Amino acid sequence: LRSGAQQIKVRFLNDWSEENGGDRNLHVAQVTVRDPGGKQVLLMDEDHRGASTTFACGKEQKGLSMWCDDGYVSVPLEVETAGTYTLEAVVWGDQAGPDAVQMFLGTERQDHDSGDSAGARAIKGKLMELHERFLGESLSATDEELEFSYQLLVETWEDRAAQNNEWNWAWNWPQETCRFYSSSQWQEGGVSQRASDPDHMLYTWTSVLIYLMTDVYYLHE
Repeated sequence: LRSGAQQIKVRFLNDWSEENGGDRNLHVAQVTVRDPGGKQVLLMDEDHRGASTTFACGKEQKGLSMWCDDGYVSVPLEVETAGTYTLEAVVWGDQAGPDAVQMFLGTERQDHDSGDSAGARAIKGKLMELHERFLGESLSATDEELEFSYQLLVETWEDRAAQNNEWNWAWNWPQETCRFYSSSQWQEGGVSQRASDPDHMLYTWTSVLIYLMTDVYYLHE
């Protein structure tokens, strides 16, 4: 881990349920982090859940219980010294369906404005490609126009993440809606099942595309 603000995240990846067939869920009992010297620098369990611990798509029951795709537990960690940290999670699952419970345990950096993380560099590379495709602009990673587009993406993403969206959809109900009337759209693989957006990036990239496609150079040049 590099120094700075991080989020330690546990995510449920493969929800499954069927009438009379059971319900697959993930339960998180404890999350710990140890620094390079082995010292415990973070503990999240039933007795240590601060207001800064965020939780989506589930409830507190025998730990933090998640029952839908991309339900997650996220705990902030301020890393003072860069180095190799050890993440540990005590979890258990309700087994149902043909597959075993799957989960993700990892970190996300929070100093997005700096734009110097591996993820930020990858995003800027995609933004350079989009500027070339949509506007015919050949930008470098240090160009002011690219930095403006990157900050638009970051600010949109932060706004979406700050909104209370319990179901992790790409839209926020009831302020935003996307209604599906065909029963086939609600079935497995249907369009409604592809609306999960736990990282808040679907709408964020949509905003970036709208920004590029309403530019005068796209509309008239």
